[in-house]
Amino acid sequence: MTFLLDKLVTLLENELRVVERRWEEIVYVKGELERIRDFLRVTDTLAKSDEEVEVWVKQIRDVAHETKDQDRREDAVLLDMIDLVRIEEHKSKLVGWLINGDSRHEVVLLARMGGLGKTTLEKQVYDDA
Repeated sequence: MTFLLDKLVTLLENELRVVERRWEEIVYVKGELERIRDFLRVTDTLAKSDEEVEVWVKQIRDVAHETKDQDRREDAVLLDMIDLVRIEEHKSKLVGWLINGDSRHEVVLLARMGGLGKTTLEKQVYDDA
């Protein structure tokens, strides 16, 4: 039993390190995007009078949007890689509600505090359908 607990602790510590590194990256990108947003607020007025600045501002906006979109996709991949506690149990229950539920119900609502894996659970159910 101690061996299993030691392995579990090691696994959880490794997962925590991955999440912590990811969090640092997210904070960094968020800061960069905020600086870009502030820069664009200032240069928007200049872009109206200078065609070269206008092109530059458009390029910076495009990069900012791509970074934001990529960050969201990487968050989803990170959540997919983490083995969520009891997800199979929750997935089975949700599928049961959807398939065997009362036909009077048209909507199943998943409501919990943020970060508990609701979207990941929904995606797992959808992907397995």
